[in-house]
Amino acid sequence: GNRDSAKVAIVEYSDYECPFCKRHHEEVYPDIIKNYVESGQAIYVYRDFVAVPSHNPAATQMAYAASCVRELSGGNNAKYFEYGDLLYTNTQSNGAGLSGTDLYTLGSQVGVNADQLKTCVESAKYADEMAADEEAAIAAGIQGTPGFVVGILNSDGSVDGKIVAGAYRYETFAALIEEMLAK
Repeated sequence: GNRDSAKVAIVEYSDYECPFCKRHHEEVYPDIIKNYVESGQAIYVYRDFVAVPSHNPAATQMAYAASCVRELSGGNNAKYFEYGDLLYTNTQSNGAGLSGTDLYTLGSQVGVNADQLKTCVESAKYADEMAADEEAAIAAGIQGTPGFVVGILNSDGSVDGKIVAGAYRYETFAALIEEMLAK
């Protein structure tokens, strides 16, 4: 989204191996993007939080791959989200994950060199970023995935809002976003 025009931020703490996160991305996320992000009213922030240990190592590898896609595409957030959508579409969830080959093939589909993606993922260079996301989730009061903070976007990038704990219907998010837009 556009941070310059957005009043609201939706911060999602999620796990690519979480079946409820997958459902959110298939059923709710597209409408939030279409109705609030594309209109410039909100930004959508995705942060990694593997709350269920049995989702690893697949969830962590997928999170690394998404961060690597952003890096290898020159910091392109649209490619990051496009790749994330492919991860959710293709995973079996609950720790079944995708093979390394599948991770790299999906990267090719968004224009990233598969060999460079493999090197980046295997380097684990995004481990600290992922740990920071998990610490932020816990500090925000998020206990499971998906977990969201929906609120006012402050000029310093912080968000003052309310927690949505779980995969709720679009109407729940729309009502909360509208509440924040009215402030």
